Amino acid sequence: MPNEEEQSRIAEINITNAKYSRTQTLKVTQAAFVPVLTVESTNLQFSIEGGAKSVVITSNLDYQVTKTADWLTVEKSGSGITISASAYTGDSQRAASVVVSNEKYSRSQTVNVIQFGIRDLITFEPNRVLVYTTSDNSVITPYSTSSFG
Repeated sequence: MPNEEEQSRIAEINITNAKYSRTQTLKVTQAAFVPVLTVESTNLQFSIEGGAKSVVITSNLDYQVTKTADWLTVEKSGSGITISASAYTGDSQRAASVVVSNEKYSRSQTVNVIQFGIRDLITFEPNRVLVYTTSDNSVITPYSTSSFG
């Protein structure tokens, strides 16, 4: 029977031969269970288009998954979870978290999720406007022979 406790356990087995009045004691120690629950990524970012990202979970425990926002969906997959964010048309970035936990062993890991808003795609600097594309985060810098004023 596996030891599911976080402490080792010890048992003694007494073997007795009544005819010769001999007893031998055998001491058996079973190692403690070491609970493991880790997530590969603790921070995820999504563009305004949303999408899905996988997070690998290493665990020898059953775990539950909770989320703090309705715009996220979370599904258990083969080696972890898939976190999906819906498309977003808001101005400012939004944030949420996904918590992977096991209550019995008091273990939890948090994945922080940020989704950029429309304002995060355009930056105004002196004499230029930076426009970030959502697919590869490249920067487009407009150029003019006249100064921006």
